[in-house]
Amino acid sequence: MQSRLNLRPHPAFESLRGEIEQRLRAVGLLIDQSTFLDVFDYRMREALQIAFSLAGAHEGTVWLVDREHTSLVPAFNNGADPDEFLKRVGRQPLSSGIISGVFIRDQAHCENAVQSNAVHDKRVDRVMGLVTTAQIAVPLHFAGECRGVISCVQLTTPGTEAPTPSGFSLESLRAVEFGADVLGRLLDHALLNATLGLSTR
Repeated sequence: MQSRLNLRPHPAFESLRGEIEQRLRAVGLLIDQSTFLDVFDYRMREALQIAFSLAGAHEGTVWLVDREHTSLVPAFNNGADPDEFLKRVGRQPLSSGIISGVFIRDQAHCENAVQSNAVHDKRVDRVMGLVTTAQIAVPLHFAGECRGVISCVQLTTPGTEAPTPSGFSLESLRAVEFGADVLGRLLDHALLNATLGLSTR
């Protein structure tokens, strides 16, 4: 009969569990739009790029809640001009918009024909000169709680005759949820290693 692996925490670490969890939550508070790229390594970036590609998205964004818990702030974008996006978009108040609702309810959202949804905040579209036709937004958990949102979109340019994008499917949503889960686990791994002074390789 094949034996099963049965890993148990070492007694020396068991007594430190609460302290370690508390420390991880404290470190999680330090991760915001100004520090995210310090921990966001190539593995995390690749995981998101794959998820966005599988979903059929034109671009995606990582939004992190600010320390005052009043707004979501973009920390990463993989669009055509990500630096311009991060500079011009600014904050998304938690009082409005689809992604804010996803963060507050801690529940994923997938919608096509987004431009017809009254809840959709069109400010980002106006700032970037684009029209969002479909959007997926899922909660991002790390360091013990929901700390942001991952969103991805399909876009059109106003005034063009290009066909409307096909929209997102249930499989698209699952791909982005999987990407968010992988990113959250990789962030936890990096933060735990940093907390314990272990190698990140």
